[in-house]
Amino acid sequence: SSSVLRQQIFAFKKNTTTGNKHLRVPQQSDTRWVAKYKGVHFFTTEFTSVVSALKKCVESEKKKESAEAKGLLCQLTSFSNVIILVCLNKILQCVNILSTQLQSSTIGIGKSLKLIDATMTRLSSFRTDPEFEECYAEAVNIANQNNIEVPGPGSAIGSRTQKVSSRLDLDGYFTMETIGKGRSATNDAETEKTKMRANFFSILDNISNEMTRRFSENSSFISAVSACDPASGTFLNTEVMCAAAELYGRDKDNLSVIKTQCELGKTMFSTCKDSYDVYNEISNMGESFKELKELVATFL
Repeated sequence: SSSVLRQQIFAFKKNTTTGNKHLRVPQQSDTRWVAKYKGVHFFTTEFTSVVSALKKCVESEKKKESAEAKGLLCQLTSFSNVIILVCLNKILQCVNILSTQLQSSTIGIGKSLKLIDATMTRLSSFRTDPEFEECYAEAVNIANQNNIEVPGPGSAIGSRTQKVSSRLDLDGYFTMETIGKGRSATNDAETEKTKMRANFFSILDNISNEMTRRFSENSSFISAVSACDPASGTFLNTEVMCAAAELYGRDKDNLSVIKTQCELGKTMFSTCKDSYDVYNEISNMGESFKELKELVATFL
């Protein structure tokens, strides 16, 4: 980073039940999901510590450092920023589990496919009002701890100077507030909250659509891989396996043979541990399952 802010200020000590815990702002990467998650998670969970560090920088005698700290502090301590941090932390926490699994050197295809499906299902479940309200409540809690104004009646959001019409003769009266002021502030706050909810849903939609695009481009291959896994609900499914056989250039005359071998294999190989175990068991059958053996080998 080109920032002139002193790195040592952003090294924190946090009291825990086991003693002091040393914390430092995580290094960022534009390409790794885990780096994005660690960064967002840090700023969400250690928000107060980061704000305190920036306030120290504001007091710096170095004008450039102080000015940069003021700008960052202003951005960080807006409620809209807090709600974005909380929402992203919730989403990235889910996505990071999948990302970590897919980068594992001991990745299991069947388990990974299940995790992809589970992740997409979970992200879809986030797109509800109760889930957003949970994020909103957490953001309000963080804001209250750091004296950050929350959108609501009487807040700065949507507030404006109230003017009394010059046409009214109110001489001798004292006007506390005009009719509709409270209603206007409440409506403005609800409008702001609605925008935040829409942004949360939009982020979820973009991630879900991208995941669908990436993992459905090779849906036929993925379906066939899953059908070779004894733990899958589509294990040796005849429709999936025959469709894969056609797709990968197998002789159509052998489709009926493959179908029969799949039907028999569902029972014979159901106790296998994984796809490789299935392949080994089929290999032990010799020529009897030659066609199925060749097909399964394609997806290992």
